[in-house]
Parts: sequence; C-alpha cells; structure tokens
Amino acid sequence: MGEAKRERRRLKRAHKRKQEAFARAQVARGAGRELRGMEEADEAAYHLRRGEIADALRQASRAATLNPRDREISFLYLAAAEQSGRLVEQRRALEHSLRFVKPDPMSLIRLAYLCV
Repeated sequence: MGEAKRERRRLKRAHKRKQEAFARAQVARGAGRELRGMEEADEAAYHLRRGEIADALRQASRAATLNPRDREISFLYLAAAEQSGRLVEQRRALEHSLRFVKPDPMSLIRLAYLCV
C-alpha cells in the first residue's frame, strides 16, 4: 500500500471521527435544551397557579423557545398569554400553538383580530 493511500485513509478516518463527535455533541445539546425547556415550563405552571402572570408569561415564552416542538408547552404559553392581556404576546402564542393543531375558523378570526 502506498504512502498516499495510507494518508488518504487516515484523513478519512479522522474526518469520520470528527463528524461522529459533532453529532454526539448536537444530541447532547438538544437533550439539555429540552430539559431546560421542561424546567422553564414547570416554573411557568407554578407561577400561573400562584397568579403571577408576568413571570408565568416570561417563563412560558422561554420554554416555548427552548422546546418549540412541545405541544403542552405551547398551550401553556397560550394560557399565560391569554391571562396577561397583552395582545402581542397572545398573537405570538396563538401563532406558535397553531403549528400543532389544524386551524379552525375561530382561531383564524382571532389571529386576524390580534394582527390588526
């Protein structure tokens, strides 16, 4: 086997190791982000039960950002936004929750009202 072929194989193996390490790191980052999102959602639910709407809205927004594919967090964010009375936050929460449910005419009308 020639020296050039050995070098190409060595570089190929090194590149593969680098890709695998990057993939493992991405999975670990995703798991950490999901865990932080769940902790934020628990805090938001706690604040919502205590009536601390501003804190609940802040925590729910952060949880929805950290874990955007979680349906329960999305609806928690929507509940906190509705109780806050802030139209901008209600619009953001409704847009976020419409990713998970098929939009019905009432939710589209409400979204149109919030966008005006």
